[in-house]
Amino acid sequence: MYHFNKQRKKIYGLLLLSIVLVGILIGILKFGLVNKTHLKLPNQINRHNNQLTESKKESDNNQNGTEVMIFLTALKETPLVNTIEGEIFGCNDKLLPVVVGKNLTPQEVLDKLLTYNKKETNLYNVFTESGNILRGKVKISEKGVARVDLFGEGLSCAVCDAPRLPAQLKATMKQFPAVKTVNIFFNNQPLEKVLSVGEDDLILLPPEGNKIYFGAFPDFGGPEDNVTAERIEKFNKLVGRPIKWAYFSNNWGKDGVKFPKEKVEVIAGTGTIPFVRMMPRRLFDTAYDKTFSLQKIIDGNFDDDLHQYAKDVKEYGEMILMDFGVEMNGDWFPWSGAVNGGAVKTKYGDLNKADGPERFVDAYRHVVDIFREEGVKNVTWFFHPDVYSEPNKNWNLAKNYYPGDDYVDWVGISAYGPQHPAEDYWDTFPTIMKDTQPWILEIAKKKPLALLEFGVTDHHPLGKKSAWLAGVFEYVLDKDSPVQFKAISPWHENWEEEDDLWATLRLDSSAGALATFKKFIADERFIGSSYETTN
Repeated sequence: MYHFNKQRKKIYGLLLLSIVLVGILIGILKFGLVNKTHLKLPNQINRHNNQLTESKKESDNNQNGTEVMIFLTALKETPLVNTIEGEIFGCNDKLLPVVVGKNLTPQEVLDKLLTYNKKETNLYNVFTESGNILRGKVKISEKGVARVDLFGEGLSCAVCDAPRLPAQLKATMKQFPAVKTVNIFFNNQPLEKVLSVGEDDLILLPPEGNKIYFGAFPDFGGPEDNVTAERIEKFNKLVGRPIKWAYFSNNWGKDGVKFPKEKVEVIAGTGTIPFVRMMPRRLFDTAYDKTFSLQKIIDGNFDDDLHQYAKDVKEYGEMILMDFGVEMNGDWFPWSGAVNGGAVKTKYGDLNKADGPERFVDAYRHVVDIFREEGVKNVTWFFHPDVYSEPNKNWNLAKNYYPGDDYVDWVGISAYGPQHPAEDYWDTFPTIMKDTQPWILEIAKKKPLALLEFGVTDHHPLGKKSAWLAGVFEYVLDKDSPVQFKAISPWHENWEEEDDLWATLRLDSSAGALATFKKFIADERFIGSSYETTN
């Protein structure tokens, strides 16, 4: 019995020893494995850190699963503009984001922006509507500078499109946290150097934000060309602030088809921008004056004079505003479509278009093309129809006269109330706008809009001039008005009509009219020249 117990104890001792040895071995192995896991060679550490960095970059560049957007332009005429937060830019536009996917890289988003052409309601993508951009690439530096290179056969942006292109692109890129600054190049040149409205072009851009230019026809007399510094100074003093531009007629039959340099220099000498109305007419009292017919202009009968005109404008070198053939959709001027072929479609050009408007388009383009051939870069071109067409026929609608976005920098309109007391109607300015806003918005969709001529007679039995003028300003200054003007220019003149009737459109035709005008034009949103007057 004793022998058995002793042997069992020996066995128990060996077992206990084995257990202890196994425990020690496990501890050694465990300690070694743990330390092996935490001991890394330098190349392992660098590889691990690079993986973390790349992971963070990918997170910054693809928004880590969130929706990715491109930014389009909400145009000035859409009610969307007034509901979108953010600053106004360009031609009373704002930016609106459109979701295009998830987990997209900046390059993928750029590709989306350059090709996005879905017809969203009242949204405009400058990249698919203007220019000829074929592709683009983006590279983001470690300092957060995104260089965007655009490539294409050419880039031509109108006045309103010039600010839209960088605004859309910068907003789209800056949604990525890694992007702090965006630099844009076109065919390896800085964007601002290649836009059609660049440093070498003296083009009148629309004022920023809610500002509005204030110009005028400051009573240059019956032929609209008696330009003197005194008339400008008197007008500035009368209304209490200087004007941005002075509007006058360049009557070809009186001055010849030549640059009215002396008159332009007189206006510029007062600190005011000269605004030249090219008026191809010899007679003032009839539309049936064929001296400078549209067909003759198209045929090149005055090309030598027009080339010299353009050369003289280029040599002058300062900013000039110009329009050709104002109110062409009326029937009272020799360049009116009504007296240059009218509704007939078989005597000229496209058989699907009325000859009158088609001739005007070609004549307008012919003049502008000559200025371009001569390298003129200091002219801002206006397209200037009347708010109402006469005759009021589909063929004579203002849009049929539009020369095209490539030929026009600004759109301007004439909008008058009754011009003498015997006219048996009294349309307020808001009523006029309501009647005509669809076609105005259609033409001026991509252009800044100016109220180039407006006025109403005094002493009318159906209404007061002061109230009519107040209606103009209340409409123009209202940010919710469907038509948003970036410039206004009253017609300040009295003249005698038939039967001893007088059109009294001067702003001082009555104390009440002048007081109303001065009250509203003092608003800080209006911008004149830097020329100062004394009260």
